Amino acid sequence: MWWCEEVDSRVFAWKRANMNKKHIYPILGVIGSLASIVALFLAFYGKVDSLAIKINGNDNPINANRISDVQGNVIINQSSETNVTGQFHVPTNLYGLTYHQARKELLGKGWIPNKRHWLHGDTVNMKSGNGPIFWKKGYFELDSCSGTGYAYCRFEFFDPSGRILVIITEGEEWSKGEDIHATVARVYFEN
Repeated sequence: MWWCEEVDSRVFAWKRANMNKKHIYPILGVIGSLASIVALFLAFYGKVDSLAIKINGNDNPINANRISDVQGNVIINQSSETNVTGQFHVPTNLYGLTYHQARKELLGKGWIPNKRHWLHGDTVNMKSGNGPIFWKKGYFELDSCSGTGYAYCRFEFFDPSGRILVIITEGEEWSKGEDIHATVARVYFEN
């Protein structure tokens, strides 16, 4: 029967066309998962030797050369800056550094910038003093700047446990090629 063959060929063509559309979404999910795994691998690549690995139920961190040496749930902290609860200590080696140097050290030790919304750059607290210079450099952790006196600026970072670290700088920041930079004057946790 000729009409059965025609219907079968149309159904087959429809299935083939729609099969490609249905199966694209799981493929995209798999690609996204693989990208996440690769990103995590690259984030920890080369840093494993300096990590402390803690097995749940054991309060004493152990050192391991590879993450695969430990089985079970793994909590990763940088042992030089953390205690067993995962909270970072107040870094004391930042005093007197330029903010650029201090920021680089904080980011290298796992501190997370407390980034503000892009509209925060248009507030009054950001339009005075060093505020526009730091904001243009992409330092969106900047909370406020003073346009008078010692030209204080306040920056915020947080650790994995969510505690906020406040960095106060003082001094002028010049953006016209001169080597004049604001320096770290105070470092503390916000209550």
